[in-house]
Amino acid sequence: MRGKIQLTTQIIIGMVIGVILGAVFGTKIAGVKIISDIFLRLIQMAVIPLVFCTVIAAIGKLPIKRLGRLGVKTAAWFMGTTFIAALVGLVLGWWFKPGVGIDLKLNPELVEKL
Repeated sequence: MRGKIQLTTQIIIGMVIGVILGAVFGTKIAGVKIISDIFLRLIQMAVIPLVFCTVIAAIGKLPIKRLGRLGVKTAAWFMGTTFIAALVGLVLGWWFKPGVGIDLKLNPELVEKL
């Protein structure tokens, strides 16, 4: 096992090589992008079922009494964080006033085509 490079080290080496190749060759190396796209999609395809199955297995091992308490806590956290997110969104909207000063008149030529 002495000559084997750990997976984390391999990933970091690959990232460094990718950054160097991108900096040196720029857009000329864009053809390699398909490999990274395939890799990322494969990772995404594996992560979702893995997380789902792990959560289902963990829930299946819980006693019913603890499951009920966990459900209540989960619902409370969800509602609390949703309320905070909505409140932050409203406050920032009132503060920054997005859309003020934008002229949204329709182009007459486009209206005629409809």
